[in-house]
Amino acid sequence: MINSFESNIKSHKQFILTLFALIVVGVFLYLPKVVDEFGWYNSSEFVLAAATNDIPHAPGYPLYVGLAKIAIKVFKEAGPSYAVNLLTSGISILGGVLFCVLFVANGFSLPVAFLAGTLLMCGRNYTEQSLTAEVYTLEICFILAGLIVGKKIQQGVSTPWLGFVAGLVGMLGVGHRPTFGLYTLTLILFVMASKNKFRPDKNFYSALIFGVLIGLLPTLHLYASFGEVDGILFDPMLVGSFSDFLKFFTGTIYSGGLFVFSFSEVFARFLYFIWFVTVDSSNWVIVGSLALFYFQPHKEHLTLVKALSWILFLNLFLILNYNAFEAHTMLLPSILALTAFAAMSVDLIKYRFIKELCCFTVSLFVIISSYTSIKAPNSETRDYVKRSISSLPSGSTVILSNDVEFKPYYYLRRFNRLREDIVVALADRVVADDMSRFEDALRNDRLFSSLIYPENSRENLIKSYSLEAFGYFYKIIEYGGVSETAFVLPNNGVLSPVFEILPSEFRINEARPGEFLSYSYQLCVDKADFKKTLVLTVLVDETGELQARDGILVGHDIHFPADFTCEKYNEDFVNLDFNRTIVLPYDLNVGKYRLLSIACIVDDAVLKEWLNYMPDSVNLFNLNGFLEVFTLKYGLSCRKLVKKLSFAQLFKNAKNSYFVQEPYLLDEFVIRK
Repeated sequence: MINSFESNIKSHKQFILTLFALIVVGVFLYLPKVVDEFGWYNSSEFVLAAATNDIPHAPGYPLYVGLAKIAIKVFKEAGPSYAVNLLTSGISILGGVLFCVLFVANGFSLPVAFLAGTLLMCGRNYTEQSLTAEVYTLEICFILAGLIVGKKIQQGVSTPWLGFVAGLVGMLGVGHRPTFGLYTLTLILFVMASKNKFRPDKNFYSALIFGVLIGLLPTLHLYASFGEVDGILFDPMLVGSFSDFLKFFTGTIYSGGLFVFSFSEVFARFLYFIWFVTVDSSNWVIVGSLALFYFQPHKEHLTLVKALSWILFLNLFLILNYNAFEAHTMLLPSILALTAFAAMSVDLIKYRFIKELCCFTVSLFVIISSYTSIKAPNSETRDYVKRSISSLPSGSTVILSNDVEFKPYYYLRRFNRLREDIVVALADRVVADDMSRFEDALRNDRLFSSLIYPENSRENLIKSYSLEAFGYFYKIIEYGGVSETAFVLPNNGVLSPVFEILPSEFRINEARPGEFLSYSYQLCVDKADFKKTLVLTVLVDETGELQARDGILVGHDIHFPADFTCEKYNEDFVNLDFNRTIVLPYDLNVGKYRLLSIACIVDDAVLKEWLNYMPDSVNLFNLNGFLEVFTLKYGLSCRKLVKKLSFAQLFKNAKNSYFVQEPYLLDEFVIRK
């Protein structure tokens, strides 16, 4: 392959040294930050699939999972997550190398090709996906390999070897992510640009078919597993039929998330994409891309520019219109195209010295910036699972969200034997109208759920059950489980709302971040006002400030009691006791703190203002995913997410009808290291 590049490079040695330099950059950036950790959503799932012969979410990613199996066996002493994360880093480095090869194959100088590789590998999104078990950098490798094949076709090469590589890359790419089939349409551009120089014969087509058959092997293995697997990760909505396999393999099982945004929302996402790319890589990616089209690329590069433009348009069109958690991870093809445009723009500089100086300066800047800004994956997910699960009584049954909760827990249960004494039910498999299989757990007060998913879990459950806060979870209680106290009319015969903290022996002097504290209160209120009654229980530091992260209040139990009371409770005057918990933020600073609580009949306008928030520095492509994770790790499930407010704004709003003049002091304690 190197011989075909002789006209574009001074010597084989310089070309090899450039590739070697890119590998060194990748090793320098990635390897020190590869750790035996996993994130929220996909990374733990892929490691589990590789270690247990299970099937991850659609479309199954059979090649990546197969490579991960090998990595786990080779690096079995290092830990399963480390092995798969190391594999992903290696794939990402390969992507940078292939990017460089693509540029050299298209006649760009070695400094420009090196710049392209470093811009790609140093991008924040690309780097973050290079350090955990993720599949999208492998997709980038297939796209780049396909573009290199396209360039050879443009040059009129039609050997059997090229036919085999084209078939192999095409089928492996489609088997990895079916949308790759749409990217292969770029080959039409290269065939047209060949001006009839590309004339494949029967040997080419025979090799092409052979390559397709070899590339089909991972998908065939996936299909064989699909019909037999009864794994934990396997999508519970599928039964294993051929029609289900087609939905699974093509990803159409997720088609409900497409085209759900209005035009204004899509436009807002597009504007955010511009900002996202600017922050992701460097300002040069946007500026350079604009410069390329303003000054126009060289004619010999037009076909590559058109191919990359198609990839950019297709990927951006799909992702801007697709509502999915972590959608930003799917934007790598768009980032790849813009990064290529930015590198091409440098090639427009006429003076060689200035061009090479620019390549060196920008490359050095992005390498240093990436190394200093990107951190190794932390133990946030692992720590959350341990904190949340540890408080559940032995023999409990807990209903977990399939993705964000269950997979990290199952990882720790599988590899660290965490809480094997509890029973887990997947939220997708639980039908709210059919809770019969949980009769024993309900009878023994041992049924819990975070209610984070599905979104209507709480609404469905309170039709027949009451919910009692229990740390990071809720205890599901059969109707009648919420205690009712005797109510006595006051002397004047007028029913007045009452909010009173019930006596408790539980008092603490010290607490630890991430713990939860319990309290109880009695609420007496007219039925008409019950649903509008809001209880505000908050954590206040010694300066009187509330706790907030990313512009959202944390360390609170702000809730409507009616949201957790069985709808079968139908009294004209509500008189109930409620047992609640408040979760202390896991990242709480040392110092003195107080717990305060008050109740009010909240004004709708005030509530709307409190709930009108946009998290700080949020990724717009992952707003729902951010809020889901934020809610879980701060123990705020089914509580109101309130924007950052001062003490006075929360407790002294004249439009609200507060039950008492001043909030109750529940407890005072100290947080120590």
